[in-house]
Amino acid sequence: MKRWLFASGILSVVLTLGEADVAYAQAVARPTEPALQFTGTETYQANRQVLTRYKLAVANWQAFPDQMFERIGNGANPSRTHVTIRDENGKTVYEFTALGRAQDLTGLWFATKVGEKPPRAVYIELYDRVLKIRYTSTPVRLR
Repeated sequence: MKRWLFASGILSVVLTLGEADVAYAQAVARPTEPALQFTGTETYQANRQVLTRYKLAVANWQAFPDQMFERIGNGANPSRTHVTIRDENGKTVYEFTALGRAQDLTGLWFATKVGEKPPRAVYIELYDRVLKIRYTSTPVRLR
């Protein structure tokens, strides 16, 4: 399929590309950093434990197409894009591997036992497993 690609508003080239190549070209031409927000906490009970849930949302979730979250496999990790929550040192805190659409980025969270200190700050990485592109947010402070 033919697509016109623009770089800084100037026509650069007309290419015949497959759908994945077009998506890659669009992603590279329009890199987006997730705008992560800390939206609050809630206490809840699960498996006979009392936990604090730290709620996060990506304010600019509309910048990420739903195609980034389509199913590409079966089993425990079906989503094309995985979302990893990391602490300020890069350690994985929690991972979402089955989000179904971009709007699901408004309901991210991780939990700790009540009384445990959470990380001072967290950031997220969205990893598109088809295009092999990583989108990283800036850290948000939790305390």
